[in-house]
Amino acid sequence: MATKSKFLAKHGLAYNTTSGSTATINFPAADGTADQLLKTDGAGNLSFTTLAQNFLGLSDTPSSFSPSDVGKTLVVNSSNDGLEISNLTVANSQNRQEFTGDGATTAFTLTTTFAGANYIMVFVDGVIQTSPTNYGLSGTTLTFTTAPQHGADILVFGTIPIAGIIDVGTLLPDTTNVRDLGSSSKRWDELYVRDINASQNVTISGTLNTHTIPGGTDTIVVRGGLSVGTPASASGSGGIAYNNSTAVFTYTPPDLSTYIQNSDTDVIKDTHIDFGTASGQVSTDDLPEGSTNLYYTDTRVDTRIGNLGINSLSDVDTTGVANNSILKYDNSSSKFVIATDVDTGITSVLADTTPQLGGDLDLNEKNITGTGTYQAGVIADAYISSAATWNAKQAALTFGIADTNSVVINSATVADDDYAKFTATGLEGRSATEVKTDLSLNNVENTAISTFAGSGNITTVGTIGSGVWQGTAIADAYLASGSTFMKNLADDTTPELGGILNLNRNSILESTIDTNSTGKGVDTSNTSTNIDFDVENGSVKFFSVNQDHDRNLNFRGNVSTTLDSLMATGDVMSAAIVWNNTSNSSGPHKIGNILVDGTSSGVTTEYQGGTQPTGTASSYDLYHFSIFKTAASTFVVFVNSTDFS
Repeated sequence: MATKSKFLAKHGLAYNTTSGSTATINFPAADGTADQLLKTDGAGNLSFTTLAQNFLGLSDTPSSFSPSDVGKTLVVNSSNDGLEISNLTVANSQNRQEFTGDGATTAFTLTTTFAGANYIMVFVDGVIQTSPTNYGLSGTTLTFTTAPQHGADILVFGTIPIAGIIDVGTLLPDTTNVRDLGSSSKRWDELYVRDINASQNVTISGTLNTHTIPGGTDTIVVRGGLSVGTPASASGSGGIAYNNSTAVFTYTPPDLSTYIQNSDTDVIKDTHIDFGTASGQVSTDDLPEGSTNLYYTDTRVDTRIGNLGINSLSDVDTTGVANNSILKYDNSSSKFVIATDVDTGITSVLADTTPQLGGDLDLNEKNITGTGTYQAGVIADAYISSAATWNAKQAALTFGIADTNSVVINSATVADDDYAKFTATGLEGRSATEVKTDLSLNNVENTAISTFAGSGNITTVGTIGSGVWQGTAIADAYLASGSTFMKNLADDTTPELGGILNLNRNSILESTIDTNSTGKGVDTSNTSTNIDFDVENGSVKFFSVNQDHDRNLNFRGNVSTTLDSLMATGDVMSAAIVWNNTSNSSGPHKIGNILVDGTSSGVTTEYQGGTQPTGTASSYDLYHFSIFKTAASTFVVFVNSTDFS
């Protein structure tokens, strides 16, 4: 039986857990903040809380750290119910691996071998897992007790003891077992110890050196055996003596008294060091570098100089430095000092329009390329290469409109295409309008005869040779044969036209199929070429043979006349094509693209229903075209197709 529940509206929302029960779950009366979660106090009260952003906020994690914890690891405790800080430190041994769950796989292969489950941390979708409750580790195989769900993010963080985990107290194996420190192929370079206590053999293949000089109390205690390899050549009088009864080695240092004297003249000084001259001589490469007196290197010098400024130079005093100051050598102080001297020699060559020269101008065989006006004394002929030619030029001119005078333009308004008019002092420019006024022709209109609209002042006319009369209707009285003309026109039921028929935007109610031209009405072609529709030769085409190809349609006047030249903007014409699809073997075919005067540019095609006809099998398709000219070389063609199966 289903449990009945109800909601009670209070300041917050209270939810009764069972019908008739007083136990409720109380929701917060207001919303929390971003990224907060709901938590319960165990008594039915819910509240918003902030999610912990680090390990310190987790109840199973140490709440604080101490300075001695730096570099240590976080491991699962021995009871497998929380985390604790290990006494192990890590040096460059961190490892991170990531997997994705599929809901079925429990075993995942790691790329790193860890010492055990306590050396890794495993998270599934951000939730830490414990060992062995949630997982186990064997070699490189991580096995979950329950397969992580599909798409779960699995993160494994681990440390590698062999690579860098060091016991800050005692170096111990991971289990109670005998372990080797090093191997025959991987050996420690140097070992510095105070006491060596060994229950097994200690094998030394190099040199065993003790540094307690003289007579130290440190000992090497060997409970098994001590094997010493071939020693180096002995020097001095020092040596090691072994006491078989106590198993103690006693070291006697060499006597250095001959090298240490009380007299200052016998001590070792820099001047007494002989580096030798043989091939094995001591060089500066053999001398260890101290911490204060460092070796000279180019790199160190470059670095030092690069870090120095001009203030670091002993012969430079930058006291009182300011903007636009200069460095000037001061003989009294033997230093370069800051000075405020301003060079007033040449302040601005461009601004000095009248430069003063203290002597002759020496061009150093260079040219003067600038322009300007020569305003000095007269240049003698000797300094003009073409003086003779120059002096033979035309004498001074006399201006005016008299005989032998030079005529000049005496007008401030001369313009292109002006006419010239003589004045008392020269020539004056006159426009066409001004010329008509000057000639008293200002009442004459400059109108082309072809555009002359007439005038009410015309009382007498001569013979009109050609043109179109567009004035008021001419009365019969002014026609020599008016009555006969009108009678013959009415009786002419088949008028003959001598040129192109202009419909003046009216309709032709009847048309005739022209079969006597290149744009003939009956077409027997069946090719893949375009169709040329010559509108001057007819407005209807009939294809009498089946069309086995899609063909583009080109409207034109004729082979030498464009449709654009026949139609004015705003004109419309109609055309029709009967398309034969009655028995074509390759299926129905259609009229493709619409062109005008050989191009689709400027042509907009609109199809009835918005879709281009595809042709009908075993049928005649009647295509009707309405062609509108909207602008120069610009057309809109409306197309509809009717199926005559």
